[in-house]
Amino acid sequence: MENVKDRYFVALLLTKRITEEVDKYKEIAFEKFGLKHAKKSQPHITLVSPFLATSEEIEEKIKFLENFFNFELKHPIKLDSFDHFNMRTIYVKVEKNRELDSIYKRIRREGAGLFKLNSKPFTPHVTIVNRDLRIDQFEEVWGYFRKIKYKNSFKVLIPAVLKYNGEKWEILKKIR
Repeated sequence: MENVKDRYFVALLLTKRITEEVDKYKEIAFEKFGLKHAKKSQPHITLVSPFLATSEEIEEKIKFLENFFNFELKHPIKLDSFDHFNMRTIYVKVEKNRELDSIYKRIRREGAGLFKLNSKPFTPHVTIVNRDLRIDQFEEVWGYFRKIKYKNSFKVLIPAVLKYNGEKWEILKKIR
């Protein structure tokens, strides 16, 4: 029998209050500009990009993550205004944070045998618009979001594994 592989990723979820605030920005992107792709997942900071795994493999990864996340944040994660990657993604900026960088580096080091990790530099962010943002509409959308002053922070660590159900990403397991 063939082992079916589903798509997953590992993220830090935001607190309920901040999730609601960020979701309002995603809703604005949809209502004003028709951009909805980013609404397929709740606001988060990606730690491990999407990967394929069987149900047995994901259980092994979850066990690793349960052992890995045995600590609390000492310093808050701060969100500050908006930025963008090229002309395809607009996001809420996450201020530089040594603790967050350390978590990412530890996952890369300790989870290297479990996760296929890409070589892109770690740029923690919370996506507002991506994939369906066309280059010809970038200036208008970016012009709207760059004027917004948004600041917030959280200190609650909510790691999770999300699974793609064919339409959107759902929380498979909160780690803790």
